[in-house]
This record gives sequence, structure tokens and C-alpha cells, in this order.
Amino acid sequence: MKNLRPSKFKRLESTQLFIKELSKWDSKAHLETIQGKHGGTFGSRFVAYEFAGHIDPAFKVGVYTVLDKYFSGELISVASYMAEANMAAYTYNQEATIVSDCARTLNYWGRGGRKAHLLDNKKQAENRLQLAMQYK
Repeated sequence: MKNLRPSKFKRLESTQLFIKELSKWDSKAHLETIQGKHGGTFGSRFVAYEFAGHIDPAFKVGVYTVLDKYFSGELISVASYMAEANMAAYTYNQEATIVSDCARTLNYWGRGGRKAHLLDNKKQAENRLQLAMQYK
């Protein structure tokens, strides 16, 4: 259990190299030890991930598996699925509105009597035309 202590981890050459590499990306302190009653060893997120992989090889394998799935394209973020669902819902709503408007117009045309009214007007106009043509 002693080899799992953060103080031992901090002294490992691999940890020192890892922190040195992190410092190239970000100049803040990635691992520090504070002495005293409320002291301890504190690290950045990346150091915490490295330490978790150090004390639990299954964690490291899990991280590598997720990374592999991400880089191979197998892992798709939830945001991608959410965007796809939103786009499908938007398309459905737009088309449903158009179809509903068309159905309302067709109902007005057929059952609402518009068609019959227009046919009646047409017939009356044709009859007047026939009458007018007969007298000329």
C-alpha cells in the first residue's frame, strides 16, 4: 500500500517527465505538496488521471479504450445525437405544418363547398355567355 501513496508517485521518474511535458503546455503548478495540518499532495486533472492509472491499471485500460473508440470514430458524443434528434424534430414539425395547411385547404375546397361554389359560378357564367351569343 505504501507504493500507492502520492508522495511515492511524485518521486517517480515517469511522473517527473509527465509533469515536465504538462508544463510545456501550461505553466501552472501541476503537482504540489502542502505541509501542515490541512496539507496534502494536490494535482491537476491530468496528474489525477495519471495517478489513477498508476494505482489502477484497469482505469488506464479503460481510458485507452475510450480514446481508441474516439479516434477510430466509434465514439460519438451525446451532443451529436442531440443535434441529430433536434434536426429530425424540426423537419417533422415543418412538414407537419405544411401538410396540415394543405389538408385544411383541401377540406375547405371539397367539403367546405368552395369547389361547388366555383363550379356553380362557372356554370352560371357559361350560361350567360350562351344566352348572350344567341342574341347576336
